[in-house]
Amino acid sequence: NWVMHHRKPQVRLFLQDAVYNKRCLSADMIANYEGPLSDPLFINGLIQLTRQREGDLSQAQLQQIHQPVLILSGVEDPLISIETSYALHRDLPNSRIHVIKQCGHLLLEEKPKQVQKRVKHFLLSIV
Repeated sequence: NWVMHHRKPQVRLFLQDAVYNKRCLSADMIANYEGPLSDPLFINGLIQLTRQREGDLSQAQLQQIHQPVLILSGVEDPLISIETSYALHRDLPNSRIHVIKQCGHLLLEEKPKQVQKRVKHFLLSIV
């Protein structure tokens, strides 16, 4: 884990690992991520959240959720595998999944127009 091994987080390196298209990383974006990713309390909270999210709902519990759910997943996401997204989709009876090619973990940063289009389409379909 890059956070645990660096006194000063290497935000640029972390973001480069999280995205597929490295060219989407602007100086402004990196600067905006530096604040929270440099805060030890934020990092500790993020680590705890990640640990608590692993397997927190059983398959049976997920199958009881009937609200519409949109799952967006980047094919090249190094943090949440595409298999995990498909498993969640299988377990949520009223879910829809959209996989975005050539995209990593930061979908809004890499493919904002595709994300906006999918969210808008999903919201219009459930009203």
